Amino acid sequence: NDRHTSQNACPVKRGYGKCSRINSKSDSNSIASIASKLGEIIEGRSITFSDVANIIGADDLARRLFITAVPKDTKRVQVKGYHIVKGTPFLFCTCINDTGNVLTRKEGSKTESYAEVFISHCAVLTSLNKFDYVFWSPSRSPLVA
Repeated sequence: NDRHTSQNACPVKRGYGKCSRINSKSDSNSIASIASKLGEIIEGRSITFSDVANIIGADDLARRLFITAVPKDTKRVQVKGYHIVKGTPFLFCTCINDTGNVLTRKEGSKTESYAEVFISHCAVLTSLNKFDYVFWSPSRSPLVA
């Protein structure tokens, strides 16, 4: 089904924001180019992405999950912003599986969602070769925890 290979035709991909398909023949979608864009975001040099602390309150920020490894089965990430904690840069992301759904994990009777979590910049960089897409969707308004 071609509806899911094209961002214009697939409503799921379109809903995640602009995308870069990793390893396509375009230089703008190379791992190096995507890594450079992620670097600009965490350094505060991007005009479209900002520190999420400027968007959400401190209580909401404290409730968010901060992780230092990309969760298993993540095939895509949606980057929304960044935040620096004690000198360590984190990207504000949603992890997406290979079918285009937000990644979840069952922990006992609770299901943990990997929507709008903070992942260390280093972990995202070292996982780029495992992703097929990176979606770009800058946060602009308060987010629901």
